[in-house]
Amino acid sequence: MRKAGLSGAKVLAMKDLAKKAIEGIVPTHEEALKLSDDELVERLVSVRGIGAWTVEMFLIFRLGRPDVLPIHDLGVKKGWSVAYGKKHMPSPRSCSNSASAGAPTALSQAGTCGAPSNAPATK
Repeated sequence: MRKAGLSGAKVLAMKDLAKKAIEGIVPTHEEALKLSDDELVERLVSVRGIGAWTVEMFLIFRLGRPDVLPIHDLGVKKGWSVAYGKKHMPSPRSCSNSASAGAPTALSQAGTCGAPSNAPATK
């Protein structure tokens, strides 16, 4: 794999992913559909190179779960700062704790939080 141009870190990540897939830690797509968000996060972040943001994106875009608030996403954190008038971006916990109970889904709230950071700057 190194001769194909992959870094040493990528090789180690791929080997760990393969090992954990064989061991059943990384579920198949069909198995993932049946697991809770928390169970998937726990299993997938155990793989070298896979973090919370990656799992949040997998839950939203591959499994179609609109109830996931991507609290590790830079756009969501920047949007939260703008929406709440803060100078600094929040920790994932702060963003999660302030999630609006009135939002129909966490994903719609993330879109609302992320919108200001994507908007053009005004003077």
